[in-house]
Amino acid sequence: MDWKTDVVDPGDPGAVAGAVEQYRPQVEAYMRALATTEGLALNRVEGILGFVATGIARSVSSPS
Repeated sequence: MDWKTDVVDPGDPGAVAGAVEQYRPQVEAYMRALATTEGLALNRVEGILGFVATGIARSVSSPS
């Protein structure tokens, strides 16, 4: 789980999707690191972005 303080308009799906894509590389790096250090298959690790200001949480799928 990665908490972000960005203010993302919950009524604008494009803004939410854009924010998720902006942070995707960072979350995927965390997911790879966790999978490696814990000896897990990457598809067993889930990344979630939580936008604190608006209460939005979005899952980030496992990287290829």
